[in-house]
Amino acid sequence: MHSRSELLETWVPDGGFKMERRPVKVPHGGSTITECLVPKWAGDELTCDRPCARQPCLHRLLAECPPHPDGILQFAGRYGLLTVSLP
Repeated sequence: MHSRSELLETWVPDGGFKMERRPVKVPHGGSTITECLVPKWAGDELTCDRPCARQPCLHRLLAECPPHPDGILQFAGRYGLLTVSLP
């Protein structure tokens, strides 16, 4: 049985990600500054990936990911940000 999660497509920068403090909008119209994952280099080449098809138990790997920034950076560098879904 297939779920629609294998259709998730994301882009991974070849140089990986870094943590950077950036302003983000909050639900009630304001903004705050927080740590964000961003590509290391502005001109990074992007690789298309379907991480859920490649690694069906991705949710387990995320749950086991160390909660410090290095663990998150490694996970994002391997599987992308998991925010872009194409039909």
